[in-house]
Amino acid sequence: MRRRLALLGGGALLLVLSVLAAFAAPSLAAEPRWQWQNPLPQGNSLGAVDVVDPLHVVAVGDAGTILLTADGGSTWTAVPSGVGETLFSVRMRASGEGFAVGAGGVVLTTLDGGLTWRREAAWTTASLMGVDTPRRGEIVAVGEHGLIIRSTDGGASWSRAASHTPHNLYAVAFDDRGRGWAVGDLGTVLFTRDRGATWKSRGNGVFGALYDVVMPAKRTVVVSASRGSLWRSTNDGTSWRRTTTETFDTLYGLARVDAKTLIATGEEGVTLVSRNTGRSWRSGSPVAGVALFGVDFAGAAAGMAVGTDGCVIRTTDGGTQWSRMGHGPTDRLRGLAVQGSSQPWAVGDAGLMMTADDGAAWRQVQTPAATRLDAVAFANDGRGCAVGPQGLIVRTSDGGSTWGKVAAPAEDLFDIDLRPDATGWAVGGGGAALRTVDGGATWEVRRVDLEGDLDLRAVETLEGGRAVAVGGDPWGQGRGVVVSTADGGATWRVVEVDVWGELRDVTFTSALEGCAVGGDFGLDGDWLTGVVLRTRDGGATWRRVAVAAEALQAVAFVDAEHGWAAGARGTLLRTFDGGASWQPVVPVTATGAYALASGGPERLWLAGGGGSILFTAEGASAQEEEPPVDAPSPASRRTHDYTLADLRD
Repeated sequence: MRRRLALLGGGALLLVLSVLAAFAAPSLAAEPRWQWQNPLPQGNSLGAVDVVDPLHVVAVGDAGTILLTADGGSTWTAVPSGVGETLFSVRMRASGEGFAVGAGGVVLTTLDGGLTWRREAAWTTASLMGVDTPRRGEIVAVGEHGLIIRSTDGGASWSRAASHTPHNLYAVAFDDRGRGWAVGDLGTVLFTRDRGATWKSRGNGVFGALYDVVMPAKRTVVVSASRGSLWRSTNDGTSWRRTTTETFDTLYGLARVDAKTLIATGEEGVTLVSRNTGRSWRSGSPVAGVALFGVDFAGAAAGMAVGTDGCVIRTTDGGTQWSRMGHGPTDRLRGLAVQGSSQPWAVGDAGLMMTADDGAAWRQVQTPAATRLDAVAFANDGRGCAVGPQGLIVRTSDGGSTWGKVAAPAEDLFDIDLRPDATGWAVGGGGAALRTVDGGATWEVRRVDLEGDLDLRAVETLEGGRAVAVGGDPWGQGRGVVVSTADGGATWRVVEVDVWGELRDVTFTSALEGCAVGGDFGLDGDWLTGVVLRTRDGGATWRRVAVAAEALQAVAFVDAEHGWAAGARGTLLRTFDGGASWQPVVPVTATGAYALASGGPERLWLAGGGGSILFTAEGASAQEEEPPVDAPSPASRRTHDYTLADLRD
């Protein structure tokens, strides 16, 4: 329901905040509208859900995600939140009033059941992990370092309540008498009798990380915790009893089903059921491959739980049986290519995926090698290739209808690029470079002599036998490198660039102008940040033109002037001037963006972690951005922030 997760340790947390603040942008670029194509309804991890009634449900999560359903979960609508930070908790009232809180002190309010949201000025940059409403118009939110803030006017103004603890608080819940509980790290349990104005410690003897709390009876309170534990008190917290279960997995979510029944959810898709207000628990059917962060019920039957990679599961029998909503593979995607303008292909940990209908429906494609693929490329005549570990090359000559395996050297291959005329290159580990002039039917070895244990990560094939490839040292012990040839690989020029790390992608908009992106540890090697380099002389020299708070993995242009860069935690940058300058864009996914591909003017696909595939038809549009209402400060508007994955045990 309104559960929360463990934050990073105090020292690491302060370091993260300071680095993110250093990269805070005074303004964000205009944001196009993105459409999720896989998985559906969307792939951002969801941290909390509120089941208002059997039909109406609101869920929130990474990258400011807010999902609504009005038919019990059969269909979902993503509504704009106006923020890119992770939303950790949501609380709705039957009147349509609702509140959501998240990283960076984000507080959102709605008066229409979640259709529209307004950002309120909470005047804190600390992450808020839990929220509840003691009565209409009142909000109590809890967060890191024992923070408790309270509003009695619907979020227009706030005051801080003393918690008397420095420990992170992950959840807060109230009954209809204004009595409430807040729980968090190191067995922290707080109790209030006055709707959150004052708090006292009531956790004597409790230990472990505590994530959610419910009140099934007048003096009974139950708390979910780490290592498969649940704590229960029947005397308003004077004494507690720890209940161990059949699992050692962390229990994140907790919900009351009816007067006797409770449901707990957690790591590894675990579901637990108690039929005696928490005295004993039995295991339900786990949901494989996910963590379930939040759970909530409306009455004794209808319930939902949410978790990683956009997972939503539903029950109509009080938690005995669960069914998963939505569909689509969730294996990591590593490469993208567009055949023509409307047939994109994606490759990743599960092999090859394609769509023939502009991305409306994606399906797996069988290849001769059922293994990971890292990159894919097509020529204009339907010839195409995909590459992967240990020299794997699979090839098609009929637009992807059939695929065959091609013999190649055994080095790992990380990228491939084919020109419209079917000439191209593949590059990989240890300076591996292979050239083809027949769409990948045959390959010539044109290895690059690199000093040290360096790899080539990406390549761009240019006219006249020219090619430019980038790479470097992924551990930051050496510099990034750009290698280029003007004679089909007979000779190579190697240039070290001003990056302590590795360049991950490169693209050119003309024979002379291009951009490369990657990750830079800097001279001290303390922190990996993103970097964009630009050349105006065909790759002979490079100049740093932008930085980002996270390493960048991909770069693509939809035309000569309009380009995009993407990376870790869904980081997005865009340029309107051919790469001379870049601006951050509010992330649309927090799963990690590993590939970009253009289908022509305006059309852009993005792929990454959790099988995420997104599309925009506004890749070159400059829409006027509406600024947030009553935002606390420019510094709190970051390109990205904590994600649900970051905060797990």
